[in-house]
Amino acid sequence: MQTLNKKLAMIVAVTSATLLTSCSPSPIEIYACLLGKNLAFHVENTRGWFLDSVARPWSVSVFEYRTRLAWETKVPFGLADNREHTYQPQRSIILYGDRYVGWEIQQEAQPLIRGKNYIVTIWSDGGKGHLDMIYGTELPSCPNGSQSR
Repeated sequence: MQTLNKKLAMIVAVTSATLLTSCSPSPIEIYACLLGKNLAFHVENTRGWFLDSVARPWSVSVFEYRTRLAWETKVPFGLADNREHTYQPQRSIILYGDRYVGWEIQQEAQPLIRGKNYIVTIWSDGGKGHLDMIYGTELPSCPNGSQSR
């Protein structure tokens, strides 16, 4: 009987772990693009169980590789009365250095240096996106219909 309980407990533990890992969000895809002549970051749609939706980004960090923070902005949350995070508008484009209503600027956007490697991290309702880029390389135009409001 005790062996049966141990086997049953093991089956439950393995099944629970499998279910939990299958429910964790996959990384969101982001890439650098140009909106006119401005550097922007395109955030792919958030994948849902039944439908995909335009992402709701809430944090952006741009670092020069191993040296300095170039830009950081985020939605302040953690206060009980702050509902800004929950009601962030959907946007698929983040313009480098832009100011969004309700967002805090942790680090003002610094001029980027051509040829330097930058690491971009964007958190969204769909998870975390990560991008390594060399500033000044040729970039595609941002997709038509992209939202940046």
